[in-house]
Amino acid sequence: MDYPIWTLSGKFCGKLINNQVYDRKGNHIGYVDDKRIFSARTGKVVGEFYKEDRVGLKTSKSYPVRGIRGIRGSRGFGLRGDKGSISPGGWKDPEF
Repeated sequence: MDYPIWTLSGKFCGKLINNQVYDRKGNHIGYVDDKRIFSARTGKVVGEFYKEDRVGLKTSKSYPVRGIRGIRGSRGFGLRGDKGSISPGGWKDPEF
């Protein structure tokens, strides 16, 4: 899969490419496992998919820590415009 992603507040935050997540500047952030984005550096959850193209974190949830997988090279892609905000209760923007 290869598609852009936005925060719940509507800011373009990067792209998902083959289950790897890159920030808006093309830097590798981490990987997706079970709809959660794990940091490649720390193994902590830094985001979770609310919808296919929207990511955030549940505020009332403890997330597991997974193994560190190492940073991949950066990717070049064009910036996207921001979208309108959605504000589901109990969610906040991702931490990347």
